[in-house]
Amino acid sequence: MQAILGPFLNRVMPRAAGEFVSDLAAQRFPHFKDLLTYGIQDRIRFVMENARK
Repeated sequence: MQAILGPFLNRVMPRAAGEFVSDLAAQRFPHFKDLLTYGIQDRIRFVMENARK
């Protein structure tokens, strides 16, 4: 199991997290609520797009 999940956890997750943080930093949110809404919707979209693969 570790042989299968190891590369994913060590390579894919950090890259996806880095892209997410970069996307957040590039946006301007007038309210904290807007930041949370964007972040949650983005992660849901990410999961849905990658669940099909």
